[in-house]
Amino acid sequence: VSLNGGTVRDSAGNDANLAFTAPTVGGVNINRTAPIVAVVAGAGTTSKVGQVIEFTATFAQAVTVTGTPTIGLTVGTATRNASYVSGTGTAVIRFQYVVQAGDLDTDGIAIPAAVISLPGTPAATITDSVAAPVLTFNPPDTSTILVDGVAPTVTAVTPPAPGNYGNASTLDITLTLSEAVTVVTTSGTPSIPLTIGGAVRQATYNAAASSGNTAVFRYTIASATDVFANGSFTIGQVSLNGGTVRDSAGNDANL
Repeated sequence: VSLNGGTVRDSAGNDANLAFTAPTVGGVNINRTAPIVAVVAGAGTTSKVGQVIEFTATFAQAVTVTGTPTIGLTVGTATRNASYVSGTGTAVIRFQYVVQAGDLDTDGIAIPAAVISLPGTPAATITDSVAAPVLTFNPPDTSTILVDGVAPTVTAVTPPAPGNYGNASTLDITLTLSEAVTVVTTSGTPSIPLTIGGAVRQATYNAAASSGNTAVFRYTIASATDVFANGSFTIGQVSLNGGTVRDSAGNDANL
């Protein structure tokens, strides 16, 4: 005890002997507050394959990070991790998750355990100037972080109906996809090659005949001597020709 000019005496005026053996203090945490975790990329939108969902964890003071700490996520029914990417030496560290093919979550991803994990061998570490900071946190709102990593696929191909086709007749090839798509032809129009009696002709995407999850490709017979077929012809694969076929999240269709 330092008297600092004060006195500690009994009723007779004897100064108190204030020397003592100091106890060991344990279990007392001072300003060891939980980090504040926030969503900084991916909220309010639907992320597609390759896009980044990012979180930050803000501590009360600068931290040093070794290894790759993670924040566990649930995307749909799949277990995923947002992994540490940067920030050691500062009070704000960043975690990212890159959407994978097949990921799908239409009602918001979740953080099932609100704690920063320290995986690895040796284990990852997060330390500050005192020791290991608190790694539990109040989870941020993730209800608007939607994920669509599922590319549209072709589920059916419908050729022209059997019949006789002559000059100016149209041959329609209809693709049915697993979900609605948007076809953009600004830089080119997708087409499908048709091999008719040894001659190759292109059935081009027809926007007026297409809608939702169906895409119609049409070839118009140019003349009575254009092409000849006796019962059948061959349908090739889609060529984008600079165009795009994508779902609402921006995933390219698997054609």
